[in-house]
Amino acid sequence: MKVLVLNPASSSFPNVVRDQIFGCWCKGKEIGGMQMPPLSMLYVATALQNAGHDVVFIDGAAERERFFTLLGNGCDAEVIIASTSTMTVNEDAQSLEKICNSSFRARPIGMVFGTHPTFLPRETLTRPGIDIAILGDPEDIVVDLLNEMSLVGESWKSVQGIAFRDNGGVVVNNARPIDRNLDRLPYPNRSLLPDHDYFNPVVKHYPYTVAITSRGCSGKCIFCTVPRLYPNIIQVRTTESVLGELDLILDQGYQEVFFRDETFTLFKKRNETLCKEIIHRSWKISWICNGRLTGIDKPMLALMQEAGCHMIKFGVESGDQGILDAMKKGTTLEDIRRIFRWCNELGLDTHAHVMLGNVGETRETIERTIEFVKELNPSNAAFGILTPYPGSELFDRVAQIRPEINDGSQCDLKILHTANFFNETFTHVDPDELEEWMKIAYRRFYWRPSYLLKALSRISSFGELRRAIKAGITTLDFSIRGG
Repeated sequence: MKVLVLNPASSSFPNVVRDQIFGCWCKGKEIGGMQMPPLSMLYVATALQNAGHDVVFIDGAAERERFFTLLGNGCDAEVIIASTSTMTVNEDAQSLEKICNSSFRARPIGMVFGTHPTFLPRETLTRPGIDIAILGDPEDIVVDLLNEMSLVGESWKSVQGIAFRDNGGVVVNNARPIDRNLDRLPYPNRSLLPDHDYFNPVVKHYPYTVAITSRGCSGKCIFCTVPRLYPNIIQVRTTESVLGELDLILDQGYQEVFFRDETFTLFKKRNETLCKEIIHRSWKISWICNGRLTGIDKPMLALMQEAGCHMIKFGVESGDQGILDAMKKGTTLEDIRRIFRWCNELGLDTHAHVMLGNVGETRETIERTIEFVKELNPSNAAFGILTPYPGSELFDRVAQIRPEINDGSQCDLKILHTANFFNETFTHVDPDELEEWMKIAYRRFYWRPSYLLKALSRISSFGELRRAIKAGITTLDFSIRGG
């Protein structure tokens, strides 16, 4: 079948980081204008290519002119597959509908995958542009689905892991069991990506790409979708699989990799072997990863640094222990202090993800959080307002009090992480104050002379300086005017 694998652009924000199906997508000035290659879409496109389908790949976020031309002119594909989420599903559905209605052949079938269609399939299918919702990890499901659609008849309707409209109603099939063998997936075909400079202020060497070595997380955080997307399951790639992809990445000319696993550092034994192999092979590659604030020690951090790691991103979330406990974060303030101290002693850059408007939040806990992050002295920090997502424990709690949250039309990119979204049901902060507190947090962290001096001291090339200036201007504007 002829398939268009599409990463839709947003008309409101030029940079929406939607490279994974889980977690919280980010956008705009809040993240310094950061862009990411759409990794989840590459996996889908590659799997379909390997299955013999005729695949066209468009990253609308990087090819905005091509995307908006597509809206008006349509396409000749039989199927369009897009990644979506709670904060983009309305606009994505409208885009799919425009493309389908503009297409000059038979109307394409619109399919979406992501956490929103996984946890709210019936609500997702109320939108005219969406014909089929994919539940869970998409690669195996879309291959089975399109293989069945290539045949005569309606055998595709029995494929596990899909929901679709049928005879005026919605059919939701059983979920497809999760395959723990992540090595089964082909290496994503990065040649499908457009010739585009994906801007990222924390990347040191260009060109860079993104990769994953695992799916799932051991955490039980009530604000996260991962515990239910991968219930008690962590899929992890072998050392051999990761090394094989890194070898290919180097051959393709990439100089840096951002490992987008939720908790890359969780796999200590695997990572120790991986790092030693990178060192042994004398590979000139730098990398960034996400880390969990437990189960990591200073010798491991030093080994990662020797193997090319120059930054680790940590989910700090709050500087109040009561809030961390209420959110089932599984870490203590002392855990956080210790790891950031080790990183600072090693000269390893860090990024702190921080949320405001958490469960039990007050003005006093926000003040403590801001001061705590300053004490940690990370290389960068991002402050956002907690948004309850479908699939998270917190979303279900809110839905019991305010059932209207189940109407996905209320959340979009304009309010994502930058405005109140039912936070009044679980905080003690006036909803109108949260956005101002976020801007205050940015100002107090980034406007310090000590921070500016430290940031300047880390710059080692003109390229880094140029990216730092661009991100700095964007962050400065956000700290004053917000999103």
